Amino acid sequence: MAATLKIIADKAGVSKSMVSMYLNSHPLSAHMAEKTKTRIRQAVDRFKYKPSYLARALSNKKTNVIGFICGDIKSPFFAEKAAAMMKAANEAGYRLQIMVTEWNFDKEFECFDFLLEGSADGIIFYNRGLPANSAYYKKIIEEKLPVVLIAGRIKNISCVSADLEPGFDQAVGKLITSGHKRIVMAHDPENIIKYKTYCKICKKYKIRPEQIIYKDPYYTGKEPLISLGKKIAKDKYADAVIAAADYDAALLMQGIREAGFKIPDDISMVGMDGIELGEYFYPPLSTIGQPQNELAAAAVSELIKKINNPDAKSENLIIPSFFIDRKSIKPRSHHVQLEHPKQ
Repeated sequence: MAATLKIIADKAGVSKSMVSMYLNSHPLSAHMAEKTKTRIRQAVDRFKYKPSYLARALSNKKTNVIGFICGDIKSPFFAEKAAAMMKAANEAGYRLQIMVTEWNFDKEFECFDFLLEGSADGIIFYNRGLPANSAYYKKIIEEKLPVVLIAGRIKNISCVSADLEPGFDQAVGKLITSGHKRIVMAHDPENIIKYKTYCKICKKYKIRPEQIIYKDPYYTGKEPLISLGKKIAKDKYADAVIAAADYDAALLMQGIREAGFKIPDDISMVGMDGIELGEYFYPPLSTIGQPQNELAAAAVSELIKKINNPDAKSENLIIPSFFIDRKSIKPRSHHVQLEHPKQ
């Protein structure tokens, strides 16, 4: 019988996760006692242990399961992303196994190990910070593991992402032609790519980019963002706000209303992500949408290509975003005829 991670762990007298940490040079393995490392190393040598993914690949056994590692499925955006991924996997003849990490690096580590131990043929990973110098990056490259990233490009690993520029271009253009003078972007620090795209579009239309930075409500709860909405309204900081997520826009709008102001009469609001629930916000939220079904289908297709041919070239697939104009933007006292800069 081939050695498994459990056999190695039992022989060494440690947990499976500890064996995985040691084998993958996880940062926490530096804190292991030398005696523990020695026991693990001896067990690995004795049983000639190899990760079961490689053994399964050599024997051509497949599970017809795709693993999807995601930090959160409570928010509407990630719930819709998971649903789109499941639909795409099913249509391709695969089942989807969803692993939720709560944006915890150690949990991401455990999910990778669990799936690669034989639970899935390949992994689609929503990347918010897989470092290119990590043990996992090296493992993916060296062992040619079938992994596709959603967002967060890394060299030599296939990635599928949305091109945010078209959606931003349409949204900012709409606000400018509607007479808005001060268009501010509100975002958390991890949404730097969205902010850079906003700055690029502002430069294109020769307006000054401005930002309001807040902490992700996933970590802080709702109240700080609601309070920020109140402050934006009372200080008359902007006549239009682009929020980095539709959910964040909803909290800002709640704060603006609680401060006694109206949307879009006093402040126009644009969200990002294009969640279906935004249509039922009050007022219905104009937003920069991401093509979830197309992104999911492209990710599944790219992953199946890597499953069937580990030597297949890694691709960066980019699908354009778009603007959904609902009822959270109101023209100001004067309109502007937009002149697109020469290309």
